[in-house]
Amino acid sequence: VMPVKVIGKIDRTMFRAIALEITTDEVILTSERADHVRQRHPEDFARYRQYLQTVITAPDYILRDKKPASAILLKELRLTDDNPAICLALRLATPDDSPERKNSILTFWKVKKKEFRRLIRSREVLYKRG
Repeated sequence: VMPVKVIGKIDRTMFRAIALEITTDEVILTSERADHVRQRHPEDFARYRQYLQTVITAPDYILRDKKPASAILLKELRLTDDNPAICLALRLATPDDSPERKNSILTFWKVKKKEFRRLIRSREVLYKRG
């Protein structure tokens, strides 16, 4: 069994367009997925992991992912001059999954303004913060 860290809870109603039934509101990050992010985006992991709860509880956008029961969350972090945004892939737990499965962060990385706008243009927007 893989060590997991509970990151926070989602508002399931925000994700209804992806999966009508989501079996839990809990979101986890497994050690395997954390290692993936550390390897692919090492500076992003160290700098932005503290904001993961903010991204999942209050995303600016939720976009449809190509994979079933998955979403892309975008959140602008108004931190510094470069105003980074976080892109996070979230796999939702549905009744088709094993009962112990939780919603899980697949990966996350920092995106620049241009990439942020491109994602919004090129994907189906399912939720936009009011």
